[in-house]
Amino acid sequence: MQNADWNKIAAVYSSINDLLREQIYNFELDFTQERNYKNVLDYGCGDGRLAKSLTDSHDFSLHLYDPSINMRLLAKKCTSDPRVSFIDSFVESSKHYYDAVYFNAVWMILDSYKLCINVLSQINGLLKQDGYLIASVTHPCFRDVKFSNFETNFNRNNYLNNGEPFKVDVWDQAKTLTFTDIHWSLSTMSKQLYESNFIIEQIIELPDSQNEFPSHHIPPWLVLVAKKK
Repeated sequence: MQNADWNKIAAVYSSINDLLREQIYNFELDFTQERNYKNVLDYGCGDGRLAKSLTDSHDFSLHLYDPSINMRLLAKKCTSDPRVSFIDSFVESSKHYYDAVYFNAVWMILDSYKLCINVLSQINGLLKQDGYLIASVTHPCFRDVKFSNFETNFNRNNYLNNGEPFKVDVWDQAKTLTFTDIHWSLSTMSKQLYESNFIIEQIIELPDSQNEFPSHHIPPWLVLVAKKK
């Protein structure tokens, strides 16, 4: 996992006004309210914006973890809610505890098949029986499309080349940030979930947040809702 890179760019990434991330947060907020979860883990919590959105409107216990130390520091600044706790590393007592685990934009920084299985299996072990993983990724089928605030240099001809790195540019009106993500096809992610003892319940494709953008009819984000076996 490319922790060192995200430690370096955490502050810049957090400062970008990313409207597409709000699409995911709104979906997950509705999902959490509908299921009435009591204990939730945000694995890869980033700067804590999702945590703040959830705790502002829902009463539950929320735990935050991010492999980037600097991201965790930003998250601690973002939310001071007493219902939010931070995890620096996982211990045996955390197993079979959570109703749901959120996994936003983390899959794309896992740079080997084995690492994907290890992380997903770890998350499975943290969930209660019949718990859920809610994972969001940039849509693997449309990574060569320019959206309202990000684009990549991904070549569609490489779609079946799993583990392929590609450059991502994310921007707002003030700044642009470039970093590297890893491609996993939709069929490969489905296989990885199966091998990690998950069953896919829903696949949700979220639209671009700016309807005036030429590609607004193409979904930039994919959300996989998977139940623990």
